[in-house]
Amino acid sequence: GASVTSLAGYIAFERAMHRGLATQYATDPSSQIDFLDNVILFQGAAGAVPTATGENKMLSDAKWVYNQIGSATLTTPTPGNAGLILDQDLAPKEFVVGKNDFSVFARITATSWAGCAWQIGFRTKAAHSATFAYSNLAVVGSLAASPTLVSTQGILASATLVATSTGVTLTNAANYSVEVLVNKAGVVTCKLNDVVYPVYSVGTTPLVFTAGTILIPTFRAVNVGGLTPVTTISEVLALPTSTWKA
Repeated sequence: GASVTSLAGYIAFERAMHRGLATQYATDPSSQIDFLDNVILFQGAAGAVPTATGENKMLSDAKWVYNQIGSATLTTPTPGNAGLILDQDLAPKEFVVGKNDFSVFARITATSWAGCAWQIGFRTKAAHSATFAYSNLAVVGSLAASPTLVSTQGILASATLVATSTGVTLTNAANYSVEVLVNKAGVVTCKLNDVVYPVYSVGTTPLVFTAGTILIPTFRAVNVGGLTPVTTISEVLALPTSTWKA
């Protein structure tokens, strides 16, 4: 029903279940599993302290590379009781289309969605782009023009980004689960709170990546409107399977 009385308890239970399921893939070298509740270490270039611009590194349960977006003043994402507070773009290990199914799952929340444009999914393995100008992209998230409205966003072979509204308006302080799945044939499936939404490459042509395309999971959050969204990500599972919850 509509009751949220036990929601916090359910999320904690589901998180524990996800942790147990993810252990099946922990030894796979392409897996990226992080619940962001462990000690987190940060490092800048060449072992120096993290900087407010450029590329830095983060070590939690998994290893990350993160890039600052725009004129960031914080040098690191902020560990919090609910997860990792993001104002950066994080990217970890790679997957190859056609080798096997793969997927990324994340849970995200914000106190003010109007202050954050965010994306979770896969992008081309390439140098960081502050404008998200990648040749291949499959994400669920929001755009700066409508930060409270969720859309799927796809790019295939450097074509124009196609954003497709899910019709879902974000509720402040609510938790949302996001999944982007790519099967061995390159077909992309996008989910928000376990509901499937279409993602296109052009017009209403479903997004299908070409075999051999190298993709990495990506998590991006950009403050908009001068607000303080406190965008927090509390689970990240990038796995060499699309059926780990089946």
